[in-house]
Amino acid sequence: MATKQQLKEEATRILQDHVNEKTSQLLLLQSEKSQQEKQFFDQLEKKLKEKSTGQENAKDNGARRRRSGLANITQLQEMAKLHQNQPYDESLEVPDSEEVASNYTPSPRAPIGGGRSRGNTPPDSRMDDEFDEEFEPQAPPAQQAPLQAKPPKQPA
Repeated sequence: MATKQQLKEEATRILQDHVNEKTSQLLLLQSEKSQQEKQFFDQLEKKLKEKSTGQENAKDNGARRRRSGLANITQLQEMAKLHQNQPYDESLEVPDSEEVASNYTPSPRAPIGGGRSRGNTPPDSRMDDEFDEEFEPQAPPAQQAPLQAKPPKQPA
């Protein structure tokens, strides 16, 4: 039969194996978890970088615009130098404002208080008829023929 010492050693070995197995499982789970956390944080970091890169790009674009503005000034200076070396072209001359004003003829306009437009009113509108009768030109009284009195008819 096994002695007490042997049983104790066997129990310790079994427990140690069990602890080792559970420890390795725990380490495996922790490594998987840390791997998942690492992936999560990597993705989060990537998104943050993309976002900050977008903001930096916006800032960089502003800086580039400022720098390109300086480049544009240099280009303009170079173009001005080239332009100075070109012969004078009269076709490119812009007329003075007085010259433009003398050539300008305003478009004809309707007289103020001019003819009355009937617009969308129906042609048989009583208001328009009254208006037309009221403002129709009438012949002066001197030009009208005098009314002649006719003798009454006598019964036959």
